[in-house]
Amino acid sequence: MCDWLEFDNDDGTTIRARFTWISPATGRYLFTTRQGQKALDTTLTRLADQFVNDTARRIDTKPDPIFDRAIGDLMDKLEASPTTH
Repeated sequence: MCDWLEFDNDDGTTIRARFTWISPATGRYLFTTRQGQKALDTTLTRLADQFVNDTARRIDTKPDPIFDRAIGDLMDKLEASPTTH
């Protein structure tokens, strides 16, 4: 099961991401969005600080039925697209 995390950005927005990889060369932790885009590149110390300060949280998720994943992907794309109003 893949755990999703929510990170608070400095501008007050939040982003959902999951752990993807640790760089063997630098020891940095990479987190990506549902679309596979880089969301966060951080150190273990900084990640621990984010959990302590509640600017990073584990999101309780249940297994995603395919329809829910499709709707979630659509919502993510709509939220990320610039408004044309």
